[in-house]
Amino acid sequence: MNSQTSTEIETTMVVPKNLVTARVLLVDDEPPQLDLRAQVLRMCGFSVLTACGPVEAMSIIAARRARIDVAILDYHMPIMNGGVLAERLRSCCPEVKIGLETSVLAALYQRMIARLSAER
Repeated sequence: MNSQTSTEIETTMVVPKNLVTARVLLVDDEPPQLDLRAQVLRMCGFSVLTACGPVEAMSIIAARRARIDVAILDYHMPIMNGGVLAERLRSCCPEVKIGLETSVLAALYQRMIARLSAER
């Protein structure tokens, strides 16, 4: 067994070279979430554009300031949800790969766990 402790072991993330060249559009209406995920993607070598909500995302898409290969969209946003934004993105940029994510289920599970814990 290695004498290093778990805090001393350096981890290496391997990302396929063709993915690292991808430009990612990250859209979320919650700045802390947006910033954290953007930082992680940049640490992995991705080029990241961020939009704090669907209106800003549509501006970036309409301006075509940069190539977008992948869009990661929060589903629950005001004005326009991620599903509608995905449809609009798909209509103007059919080649873009789109992913939807949400933290709503996590919050639901947290409330359920808290309720169950309180009932004991």
